[in-house]
Parts: sequence; structure tokens; C-alpha cells
Amino acid sequence: MSYYEARNCFNENLQLLRRPQDQDETMIWNLSSGLNHLIQALEADLGKIQALLGQIAQALQHRR
Repeated sequence: MSYYEARNCFNENLQLLRRPQDQDETMIWNLSSGLNHLIQALEADLGKIQALLGQIAQALQHRR
């Protein structure tokens, strides 16, 4: 499973969760929500890393 497939699967599962009714469900909801925010942050960082790698590749090609 690719990163993007895993992210989409996680988001679909998060949508299936109903709003919490008690303390345990609230903790589960908060954990799921926090993981979703983490995934979004990782995705943003991945985009930055890919852009930097592209710049490095271009610089290396110009050196040849």
C-alpha cells in the first residue's frame, strides 16, 4: 500500500467514526483526529522534501 493509499484509507476510516459519546470514545476520537493532523503535516513536509530533491537533481545535472 502506498503512502497516499494509506492516507486515503485512514481518512475514510476517520469519517466512519461517529461523534464520541463517553470518555473512552472521546480519547479514541482525539487520537484519530491527532493522527489525521500528523498525516497532513507529514504530507506537507513530503512535498517540501520532493521539491528540494528536485532542486538537488537539477544542480547535479548542471554540474555534468
